[in-house]
Amino acid sequence: MSENKSQNQETPNVIIVTEPDSHYSDILTFLLIGTDIYNESFCSLLTEQEPSSLVYIANQSNSTDWILNAYNQCHYCLLDAGYNDFLTGLFIRGDKTHYYNTSTDLSMLNLRKIEDPVDFLIKLVDQEQTI
Repeated sequence: MSENKSQNQETPNVIIVTEPDSHYSDILTFLLIGTDIYNESFCSLLTEQEPSSLVYIANQSNSTDWILNAYNQCHYCLLDAGYNDFLTGLFIRGDKTHYYNTSTDLSMLNLRKIEDPVDFLIKLVDQEQTI
């Protein structure tokens, strides 16, 4: 009986984490900072990929400590640079940060400008498949 139970309890393809929770794992981890506009399509696209992924979803109502902890856990931070000036200033220079949605030239601080999180994920998946 426990054999059937373990077969039915597969690890989900996408683990979504919001404040106050944390999840420590060695799977590919993303931090999305900004509005909710891309969250659903980003996570939906991840469900089609193997192996599993983890997504921290953050916005301006989250505590700075929680967002910093999520940043320390992630492999990629996808920052909506037009969303919140404080969060943009805090994360724009990070080596994991890729940003989008800005009318300001931030190339002096970060050269990793992307179109949007979904486009970034599609390119990342394509890159992984060609390796």
